[in-house]
This record gives sequence, structure tokens and C-alpha cells, in this order.
Amino acid sequence: MRDMGSTSDETGREGATHRVTVKIFGEEYVLRGDAKPAYMERLADMVDRRMNEIAKRHPRLGITRIAVLTAI
Repeated sequence: MRDMGSTSDETGREGATHRVTVKIFGEEYVLRGDAKPAYMERLADMVDRRMNEIAKRHPRLGITRIAVLTAI
């Protein structure tokens, strides 16, 4: 996971939009938002770990059901 830089100013001021590439359940996603890149990376890591835990416990579930169970 890496910070792709901000799309506004580089000072880190509030309101800057950051882009971060993360990997969740084997897929890469680009996240954009006002949150700090480290926070977005931590959230993505939590989602990835939880999806993998659910998939391990319930190997017959499809990715959509795994994602829904992760969300709730």
C-alpha cells in the first residue's frame, strides 16, 4: 500500500485529497479522500483481514457474501 500523493496542496493541510492504492482480498483499489493516507491504509488492512477470516471459516461463500458479512 502506498500514498500516491495529494491532488491538492502538498502541505498536508486539512482539505487535501489523498490517493492511496490498497489491496483488499487480493484486489487493488485506489482510495481517494480527505483522511490521512495511513488511516485509509489501516482501514483497508482491517477489511482485508476480516474478509480473509470469514473466507477461511466459510470456504463455500462467494465474495459478495463475504463482503456483506465483513460490512456488518
